Amino acid sequence: MTRIGIIRETKIPTDNRTPLTPAQCKELLSTYSDLEILVQPSDLRVFSDEEYRQAGAVISEDMTTCDYLFGVKEVNIDALIPDKHYFFFAHIGKQQPYNKELCRAMIEKKVTLTDYEYLTDRAKKRLVSFSFWAGVMGVYNTLRLYGLRHRLFKLPAPDKKFTVADILNNGRPAINSMKLNPKTKVRILVTGQGRASQGAQFILKELGIRQLSVPAYLCTDTKEPVFTVASTADLVRRKDGKFYDRADFKAHPESYTSDFRKFAYATTIFIPCHFWAPEHPKYFTRDLFSTSNIDVVGDVTCDIKGSVESTIRPSTHQSPFYGIDVNGGFEETPYSTIGTIGVMAVDTLPNAIPFEASKSFGEKLLDHVFPALLGEDKEEVIARATLISNGELTEPFRYLKDFAGV
Repeated sequence: MTRIGIIRETKIPTDNRTPLTPAQCKELLSTYSDLEILVQPSDLRVFSDEEYRQAGAVISEDMTTCDYLFGVKEVNIDALIPDKHYFFFAHIGKQQPYNKELCRAMIEKKVTLTDYEYLTDRAKKRLVSFSFWAGVMGVYNTLRLYGLRHRLFKLPAPDKKFTVADILNNGRPAINSMKLNPKTKVRILVTGQGRASQGAQFILKELGIRQLSVPAYLCTDTKEPVFTVASTADLVRRKDGKFYDRADFKAHPESYTSDFRKFAYATTIFIPCHFWAPEHPKYFTRDLFSTSNIDVVGDVTCDIKGSVESTIRPSTHQSPFYGIDVNGGFEETPYSTIGTIGVMAVDTLPNAIPFEASKSFGEKLLDHVFPALLGEDKEEVIARATLISNGELTEPFRYLKDFAGV
């Protein structure tokens, strides 16, 4: 008998998501006859304990008999059970300083950690992610802030049962009010080509906002709300004047500089969804704050003090917005339109749409992880994503030894 445990989320701020829905638990139990699923009780989870019980899971506080433990966010150090195999987003692979103690504790407790972030196919394409839903929720929260700043509309804050249907039902009238207001000029820039960007694009299109190509966006003056999507090739240029080359940029980012200024003048709402690394050029920099037309930044990437320098800290679902003074760069009220930029920088956006985000995430686990976990891992999907094995850093992640202090 193999036992899988769905653990209670312990990280603060609290999280409503779950790695598996009750329906997905029922599907697993019907597929694998020698499987038992235990669910740690939680009042925060988007699905109730009773829903899991009706699906065939066992509600249990005790997770010590489980072979594998599945969560979403980092597990509190004092909640870690020694010698167990965990699956969650650990946020240690990039040596994130705030999780240094967690990394050390997992090693000391001889934990095995498989990190969702590193679940990939052989082409290194990620197999499970909440990123699409970050883009979806990022658009909604950004529009909320824009409406409040300009007193155009007041979109309701999401609750635990918030869905895409709620976003569209609330958002469409808001977009119509923009279209009818002659003083409103909404030009939205989305950056990046990944899943977060795809989620943002999906919602913008469903809300009826017209998409323009980058050249048309930069040279066309329209009264209706429009958006464009900029890739890295649009955001940077070679210092020597030669053409952008993706492989060259990846190998030699120092040969490139930002070409963001053209977007800063053409944009009123900026929704960053791009991947960025410290060696890459920065885009929306302090020197552009006072001269750009950007009024609101809905930073889905939430890279603190990264390529979007208006993002000086993460925000929370309870307090999602803040303002940045365009001259001094210091924090201000988010609702004044004089001399400030409004910022939305919630770093747990999918948590605001937990039902659909959890369902989508669990589907990917059923497709890619459980066949390898409960059968044979021929493609080494789990092996590649295992950072720690029985308290030992695996070979690809030995570089974390000094970070963990072991």
